Amino acid sequence: GFVHLIHSACGISTPRDSNSLAGGGRAVSESEMLPGDVVCYYGHVGIYIGNGQMIHAATYGVGVVVGPVQAGMIYVRY
Repeated sequence: GFVHLIHSACGISTPRDSNSLAGGGRAVSESEMLPGDVVCYYGHVGIYIGNGQMIHAATYGVGVVVGPVQAGMIYVRY
């Protein structure tokens, strides 16, 4: 729900769950990524914030964190 909530606040319509987010939008390459693009991996999603970094809701009790984008992820633009 984190990605959906943030995108909704910015006027971007996205699905709520990670599988739908990964399967929607338009796939982009790592070199095309822009802040706001969705980063999808292992049933989880985050938002690209630039400079190789993404923000995502980590596990319960940890909260929202910023971390590096890892190789092999799927990148989607809405």
